[in-house]
Amino acid sequence: MISRERILNDPLKNVLFALAIPVITSNLFQSLYDLTDTYFISILGTRYLAAMQLIWPVIFMTLSLASGLAVGGAALISQAIGAKAHGDSKIYAGQLLTLAGLSSLMIGCIGFFLSETIAGWMGATGQLKDLAATYLSISFIGLPTVFLFFAYTAIRQAQGDTKSPMKLTIISVLINVVLDPIFIFTLNMGIAGAAWATVLARAVVLLYAFPKMILSDSGIVLRWVDLKPKRKPLNQLIKTSLPAATGQATASLGFAILNTFIIGYGEAVMTAFAIGNRLSALTFMPAQGYGTALVTVAGQSIGAHNIKRATNAFWESVLWTAVILSSMGILMYFASDVIVGIFSKDPVVITQATAYLKLILMTLPFFGVFQNLIGLFQGSGHTKYAMMIMMGRLWVLRIPMVLIARSFNQLGAEVIWYAMVGSNVLIVFFGLSIYLSGKWKVPLVLNHD
Repeated sequence: MISRERILNDPLKNVLFALAIPVITSNLFQSLYDLTDTYFISILGTRYLAAMQLIWPVIFMTLSLASGLAVGGAALISQAIGAKAHGDSKIYAGQLLTLAGLSSLMIGCIGFFLSETIAGWMGATGQLKDLAATYLSISFIGLPTVFLFFAYTAIRQAQGDTKSPMKLTIISVLINVVLDPIFIFTLNMGIAGAAWATVLARAVVLLYAFPKMILSDSGIVLRWVDLKPKRKPLNQLIKTSLPAATGQATASLGFAILNTFIIGYGEAVMTAFAIGNRLSALTFMPAQGYGTALVTVAGQSIGAHNIKRATNAFWESVLWTAVILSSMGILMYFASDVIVGIFSKDPVVITQATAYLKLILMTLPFFGVFQNLIGLFQGSGHTKYAMMIMMGRLWVLRIPMVLIARSFNQLGAEVIWYAMVGSNVLIVFFGLSIYLSGKWKVPLVLNHD
């Protein structure tokens, strides 16, 4: 764990790097969940992979809600630590776990019973609908494990501990890699096996992580009484988390709508979209890692009323993100067709996925700035600004661009790819205008009850 004193006083390059590397590693292994499922399900056939991609925005929406809740908790906890309000940090941590558990149970139950209906809403029919509904319903069963692990991660990262979540994520991924082929092929469970493998892998690490939050002898130490709902801090947690959750969830809804456009071009294009997204997600890891590190540094700096350090941390993070993403983009660009070929032998899929991936790689630095803006706004606790740029990218730019471009039939599926990268570039300028306004510099009002 990196101490408050180091976060507020050590060279920013060293602090950001130390916090970001475990997050990048954790996110890399987390993405292996999806790549592992993508690889093994692709062996079953194109339709199975298309089914998973079709309902992925719905799953991502639930992950976004969990992430948004964790963001609100991390902002409050980190600022409380920066202000040396250790009692507040403990209160916020307990309320975060309680809210994560209750909300995930409610959403999971509703989603489980509506899985088939949701698959139908997404445009699936016949066997595609059955496969998508099966994967989705099992994912809803495991939703509490997702929410609670996100909450655990937020509590640790807000304190400057990004290594513990990383270790547990690696263990969970390794369990999933072992269980996937056993459940899918040996036990002949098909796409349901992939879903159950993921749920069980997450549950195992949660059973280890949760007692550590209660019995730990370092950092924030919780007791069962801390989990009892407390009105004021719980309301503040909801108020801070809601914009973050809304921004990410509505962005997911935007992807769901994009999927309904893409499925109209055929299962091959949908599969290309799935492969392209999984691969491009790997290149986003450094930006997401530095953005997460920025949440901790900016949050504690603002809590300590050191706005200059928060500002310097933002630009330091932007610099290193740009360097790393550009290097990765150049390397992957020239090997795109080979990499895509690992996941599909269909020539149409390879052509479309390669074109999509290359466009993403060409605009990686812009995504880096985008992710750092989100990290800064989330760390400051002004999550509404992060919500605005996340929603704006999808609803103000990307979807309207797709609708306009679709009127030109001769452009084909490529219009989707151009709309996605174009929105990534344009939204950065809007985000920077919010940054220059300086409104994000105002600290949160903390409760001391």
